Amino acid sequence: MTALALAAVVALTNACGSIAVDSVGATLVSYVPSGGRETLFRSAEKMADDPRHLCFNGGAPICFPWVYDDEGRRADLHGCVWNVEWKRLEAKDENELRFGVEADGYSAECAFRLGKSLDVTFSVRNMIVRDTPRKFCFAFHPFFAVSDVEKVVLRGLSDGDIPGRERLKGVFAAKEAEIVDPGYGRRIRVTSPDTNRLMVWNCGAAPRPCFAPGEWRRFLCLEPANNLAADAISLAPLEQAELRFSVRVEDSL
Repeated sequence: MTALALAAVVALTNACGSIAVDSVGATLVSYVPSGGRETLFRSAEKMADDPRHLCFNGGAPICFPWVYDDEGRRADLHGCVWNVEWKRLEAKDENELRFGVEADGYSAECAFRLGKSLDVTFSVRNMIVRDTPRKFCFAFHPFFAVSDVEKVVLRGLSDGDIPGRERLKGVFAAKEAEIVDPGYGRRIRVTSPDTNRLMVWNCGAAPRPCFAPGEWRRFLCLEPANNLAADAISLAPLEQAELRFSVRVEDSL
């Protein structure tokens, strides 16, 4: 096992594969299972400078403590921790990377554990001491690399199998689903026991400033989330919540 710090990126390798996390946003930027190919997509283009027009374009950013603004409009996207420096924390053992940040009155940590699956745990504590609880929304936003988004199939969602030739966008009441990718000969299973939704997103073929031409075919976002007002998590002063998700890749169909 080796752990290597390069600029803001920390990498970990063990017998199960490798991961890399950018300390800016505690953003997972790479996950390669042992003997397999890269699981995450990253665009060759830069993200837009203006956060009000931001479109994430790769890796697995963290959206917290909101996903949209308080009224649900798309005016203020993705929260405030995705573009700030997180501090690397002491890990529980050599198979884990752990990061922490304090923002907007919360203390948050994110741990990445590499085993037969990649297990991610986000924990948050309300640090503002007052009588009324505080509410937050949340989403993991992984971009999964696919051979061709129009040829993959999503399985396990409430509406049944969704072929990629249909526009892959929507919010589903689900805690588990898988991307079946015949072109890469693999399944990517996403499980999230602590969130209520799985958001599905791909930008489609229309030009976008954050993606190179044709890149839209190479990814599919399957996002564990509590992004709706009804899903908001309430924390009393000093109370803590935990949200987990795992990714398991099977190189067989």
